Amino acid sequence: MRHVKYLTKGLLITVAEEGERHNFNRQIDPEILDDVTDERMPVTFCMTHRHADGEPIAPHARCFVTLRIKGEAFPATAIVDMTFKRFDSLPTIRFPKKKLLPNGV
Repeated sequence: MRHVKYLTKGLLITVAEEGERHNFNRQIDPEILDDVTDERMPVTFCMTHRHADGEPIAPHARCFVTLRIKGEAFPATAIVDMTFKRFDSLPTIRFPKKKLLPNGV
């Protein structure tokens, strides 16, 4: 099984508020939060990040999150910074591992 972390709209709001307190520079624009649908938003990529506006800060997680905006035909990607404690606490959903090619890749 493959485990994928995700955010809900409530968690996305919490991450934005925490990001502001920690002075992280990648957060979702609060003005569009009302237009984000309330569904599971998978974290599709995450890396360790150590800067804000070019200045060193405590290491934190920089994550790409796929979300849907009401009225938009295609999903969007938001880049959000969060503490490792928050990242570790995100809920997960399990997916079966599928072989994409006959050789198992």
